[in-house]
Amino acid sequence: IVSTCSILDLKGLTLFQFNAARSILQRVTSLDQANYPEFLGEMYLVNSPWIFKGIWSIIRPWLGRRTQSKIHILTNKNQYLPVLQKVIDMDNIPEFLGGKCKCPNGCILSQPGPWDLVEVVGTASNGPALGTPAE
Repeated sequence: IVSTCSILDLKGLTLFQFNAARSILQRVTSLDQANYPEFLGEMYLVNSPWIFKGIWSIIRPWLGRRTQSKIHILTNKNQYLPVLQKVIDMDNIPEFLGGKCKCPNGCILSQPGPWDLVEVVGTASNGPALGTPAE
């Protein structure tokens, strides 16, 4: 059984951005909970702006209680860095979040995944995203 530990940096998140992605986020959340309920180990939402409190009140009902308990909302480095250090070695926390990781292409793209294989050509406004192989 595989589970993930994810860090999502919400720095600069606006209500406009959330509204643009809301339908995709809702579909993905629903699919994940129905088909991969234990895949999410823990998720840390860091640098959450004040607006996120309202956004969270919209998102939270989409999630089961068990999933809700795995999501940790942390506002600033003084709050999130000690929490992250308890579960992630400082060498694996990206430098821009206060850790020591300096991956050559940036920590976000250093792990294999779909970001290595496809470019997203669809958007929330025109239906499901389509992928084309990256060159």
